[in-house]
Amino acid sequence: MRALRTGAHEYTLRFVATDTADFKVEEEALWGGFLSEQQYVNTERDVHYLRRFRFGRRLRRGETHDFALRSWVERDANPDTEVTFSVGMPTENASIHLNFTGPEKPAEVWCWGPVPDDELGPSRTIGRSLRLSADGNISAHFNRVVQGAHYGISWDW
Repeated sequence: MRALRTGAHEYTLRFVATDTADFKVEEEALWGGFLSEQQYVNTERDVHYLRRFRFGRRLRRGETHDFALRSWVERDANPDTEVTFSVGMPTENASIHLNFTGPEKPAEVWCWGPVPDDELGPSRTIGRSLRLSADGNISAHFNRVVQGAHYGISWDW
């Protein structure tokens, strides 16, 4: 990341799960800092998860800092047919990795993005088809992610 002002010292990650009360996020710092403070906030329909990744030092304006972390949802009690993300700061690379455990596998999987408005929905016409591995894994990688746009993996059962 590049500090837009002097004093930048952390990154905040947010996940939102809708229509579920059973939602848990796991994370691992890979390099460039450490994880601190996590919080789950329940609203009427959503669960918001917030986590801070601290760099261990304050950056000067214009200074860059490389870091990486891995986040995952271990289980989703009420799975939907899409996983989406958007970023609020310039991001070089982002990935979604899914593992469909159990006997039922999706019939079709595709990734999409950037989509400027999440109201458009995950249409196959704006995506590209993905191949599910024999053990139920799927990955999509996105480079030069557009800030504020939406990206995702969708599937049909």
